[in-house]
Amino acid sequence: MSYVAELVSDVSYKIGHATKRVVLRAGRRFAQANEIRPGFFDQYPQFFETSETTAFANRLNERHRAIIDANRDAISGKRVLDIASHDGRWSFAALKAGAAHITGLEAREHLIKAATENLRDFGSDRFQFIQGDAYKALAQLEPGSIDTIMCLGFFYHVTEHMTLLSLIERLKPQHIIIDTGVAADARSVVVWQVENHEFESDAFKTANVQKAVLAGVPSKPALDMMLTSLGWKPRYYDWKNVGIRNWAHIDDYQEDYRVTLRVDANR
Repeated sequence: MSYVAELVSDVSYKIGHATKRVVLRAGRRFAQANEIRPGFFDQYPQFFETSETTAFANRLNERHRAIIDANRDAISGKRVLDIASHDGRWSFAALKAGAAHITGLEAREHLIKAATENLRDFGSDRFQFIQGDAYKALAQLEPGSIDTIMCLGFFYHVTEHMTLLSLIERLKPQHIIIDTGVAADARSVVVWQVENHEFESDAFKTANVQKAVLAGVPSKPALDMMLTSLGWKPRYYDWKNVGIRNWAHIDDYQEDYRVTLRVDANR
């Protein structure tokens, strides 16, 4: 029995057996709800400091299970492209999972610098980071040069979703791993929003003529429609049945407005 349950048990003896049973059940639920599973990023605390974006241990560790652990066969020995590579956290995780090489695409200069320093600090040289517009960079890569593409936390910050997917399809990857926010709507829709380009977690302003930076958040049915239009069959990670007891900082996955999925492209 946990410390919390023991403490509740001692108190409840003084207020009757019936109350004891109720309070003990509540105590066990409280103890379970606060169980945080240790994970990959606990070994690399530097990644809690090199970004302003959702650098919470529980979130990073559970996302690692969904993005990396669940897809090791699509990463180990593969040439991996990390779209919107941020501070290099997922590029590094992919390298640790056995990726042969990582190419990261990132628009923000300070994140390119942080990613390069992070991976160099950990002794890896099987990587390169490219700064610039993701669409332009994707268009310049050679088809067949990438085995696996990770598109993590990026898809719902763009406006031209099908253009992005078409550029990905052009490269003919074997596997695609996507982690994205989705709109809570049963219809096939895209919900538009204005984002603050000064925030690391928001869309990046790529054109000086832009007065506001727009982003389109697809509903899950819309996302499915986009993927299947290219002949892809998405397989979703089952967030609710992987033993998570503490949903701190990952409630968006629990409440189904963020998803993780994998596509094995048809050859």
